[in-house]
Amino acid sequence: NFLNAYICFPVVVDIKVLQERQLDILQLLSHIQEPTYIKKFQDIASSWSIEKNINQFRNVTAASQYAIMIRSKWIMPRNIPYAVYEPTHNIETITAFNVLYSAKTYDAFFKTAVYLREITNEGLFVYAFSVAILHRPDTQGLTIPPIYNTFPNFFVSADVLLAGNRINAQGKDLVAKYPSTYVKDDTVVIKGDASLWAYRTDKLNDISYFTHDHSLNALFYYNTLEYPPWLSSNVVSGLKKDRRGEIWFYHLKQLVARYYLERLSNGLGEIPALSNEIAEGYTPGLLHGNGVPFPSRPDNFRIDQNKFATKLEAAKEFERRIWEAIEKGFYVTPQGEQVNIMKDNDIDVLGLLIQSNADSPNSYFYKDFLRLYLSIIGNTVHDSVELADDLFNHWNKIVRYYTPEELSVSGVKIEKVETDKLVTFMQKTYVNLTNALPLNENERKQGADEVSVLAEYSRLNHKDFTIKVNAKSEAAKTVLVKFFLAPKYDSKGNKINVRLNTENFFQFDEFTYELKSGENVITRASTDNDWTVKDWLSSAQLYEKVASGKWVPDAKQFITQFPDNLLLPKGNVNGMTFQLAVFVDDYVPISLNYDPAISLGLGSGTRFTSDKPLGYPMNRPLYPWQLVNVKNIFFQDVVIYHEA
Repeated sequence: NFLNAYICFPVVVDIKVLQERQLDILQLLSHIQEPTYIKKFQDIASSWSIEKNINQFRNVTAASQYAIMIRSKWIMPRNIPYAVYEPTHNIETITAFNVLYSAKTYDAFFKTAVYLREITNEGLFVYAFSVAILHRPDTQGLTIPPIYNTFPNFFVSADVLLAGNRINAQGKDLVAKYPSTYVKDDTVVIKGDASLWAYRTDKLNDISYFTHDHSLNALFYYNTLEYPPWLSSNVVSGLKKDRRGEIWFYHLKQLVARYYLERLSNGLGEIPALSNEIAEGYTPGLLHGNGVPFPSRPDNFRIDQNKFATKLEAAKEFERRIWEAIEKGFYVTPQGEQVNIMKDNDIDVLGLLIQSNADSPNSYFYKDFLRLYLSIIGNTVHDSVELADDLFNHWNKIVRYYTPEELSVSGVKIEKVETDKLVTFMQKTYVNLTNALPLNENERKQGADEVSVLAEYSRLNHKDFTIKVNAKSEAAKTVLVKFFLAPKYDSKGNKINVRLNTENFFQFDEFTYELKSGENVITRASTDNDWTVKDWLSSAQLYEKVASGKWVPDAKQFITQFPDNLLLPKGNVNGMTFQLAVFVDDYVPISLNYDPAISLGLGSGTRFTSDKPLGYPMNRPLYPWQLVNVKNIFFQDVVIYHEA
C-alpha cells in the first residue's frame, strides 16, 4: 500500500547521504522567486517531467492528473499571491504534495521537486515541498530553512525591503546615503525599528514586538505543516493516532494564553471578543513577491456588511452546530448517528470537528467556521482564534472534573518553589533579506550573492534563570515535572481565582526527573529547556555547516520548538506579579517507534511523553476543593521585571 510510508520507505541514517540531501533542499529553496541558477538543476528541469516518469510514483492517479494540469497550463502561475485555503490553490497543493510524497525513491522525489520548482507557483511549491519533507521517511532529519529566510517579504516591512533592493542594485558604496543603514562584518544592516509608516493605524504597536516576532510567526506556520487540514490519515498513515485534533487545540490554547500574558504586560486589557465591530485595525505593511500589499483592516471595522453577509451567516451556522454538539454531548455522523463527545479523550474528536480537517468524523456538517471568520476580519491572533479557545474551554468545563485522587501522586509532596530574579529586556535580532533580493548577472554566474543584507529589529528576551523545586518523596521514582505560568491579576487589577485562571496557564517546560527517597531539590535552568530554540539556524548558517561537513541532524533545531526569547512575558519596569505552577506527575515510559534524534515522529502515535491530555492538569478547571489534599502541585507568585 503506497499510503503507508513507514512500510514503503527506508529511513535514512547515513550522515553523508543526509548532508547531500540537506544541500539539495537549501539550493532548491534559495532565491525561490527566481529561476534556478544552478546548472545541475537547470539540466534536470529541462529533461525531467512527471508525464515521462509516471512509473516512478506510487500514486499514479495524482501523477497523471498533475501531468495533465501542467500540459494544459491549468496550474497556478508563478509570481502571484498564494493562499493554501483558496479552493483552486488548495486542489493543486494537494495534487503536488501527493506527487512528491508518493515518489518511489529519493532520486525521483528530488528530480520532481527540481522540475516543479521551475514551473509551479513559488508559494505553492515551498508549502507542498515542505510538507512532503516532513512526512517522507527518507527525508527525516533534514532541516527546512526558516520560512522568514525563504520569503523575507512575509516578515519584513515594505520600506525595509525597498531599501534592501536599492542597496542590492547599487552596492555597499552608497550605504551611507541611506538613513538607518550601516555595514557590519561586510554585511549591510537596515534598522527595521527605525521604519515609520505614515499609513500605519493599528493600536497594537506597543505589542508588535510579540505579534510580529518572526520566530513566533514561523512556528505558527510550521504547526500547519505538521498536520495540514487537508492531509488525511488515509494518505499519511497514523496522523490520527497522533491526536491531531487535540494538538491543534493545544497549539491554539498556548498561543492565546501567551498572547494574554503579553497584553497584560503592556496594559492592553482583556482579549476582545469577536463582535460585529472590531475596534482595533491592522496594517501589516508587508508585500507579496509581486509587489501586491498584504490586506489591511481599518479601525472600527464592521463584519456585518452586506458583502460579507453570506459568508458571515455560514460561519455563524457552523459555529452554532459545534456549540450544539457540546451542549447536547454528542455529534452527528454523516449517517445520522449520535456519537457521545463527553468522554475523557474526546477533546481530540472536538478538535477534528472544529478544524473540519481530513480526519474529521463529519466534515460535511461541521465546517471550518474559524477559517470563514478569518477570511472576513484578517489573520490576527485574537478575535476568531479566541472563539476556538472559548469552545474548547466550555467543553472542558462541562466534561467531568479531575478527582483529587487522579491529580495526586502517592508519596510526593512539593514543599517549596524558588526562582532567580526574572528579568526581560529588548535585544537586537536579524532577518536575512538576501533571498528576496534579485541576483544580478554576475551573481548568477558565480552562484553566490555579492551583497548580503540583514534587517535589524528589537525583540523581547530574558536573562537566564533557574527554578528550584524542593520535593519530598516516600520512595525513589521517575516523575514528570511541568512548569506553567499565568497572570496573578486581570487587566483591572483583580486577583483571578484558580478555577478561572486554569485556562490562562501557558506551559513552558516539561521534563522527567529521578526522585530519590527523602528530600530532593529539582534544579532546572532555563537553558536546559528542551521545548525551546534559541534561534533556528539561518539558510546561510545551514549552508556553511553543510559545506564544511559539520552539519548533523539536531533535535533542538526542530520546527516544533518554541522561541526561547518569548519564554517569559515582558512584565514591567516596576515588577509585575505572575503565578508559577509546578506539577509533578507519575511518569509511565512510552515505547517509541521512531528515532526522536532525527524525526518528529509524525504519524507514529508516540510523540508525547505521556498518554494524558496535553497541558494536563491545566486543560480543565481546577477548584480549591480539588487541590486541598493534592501535594504534588504548587502555586508560587513570581515577579517579572523589564529592563527599559
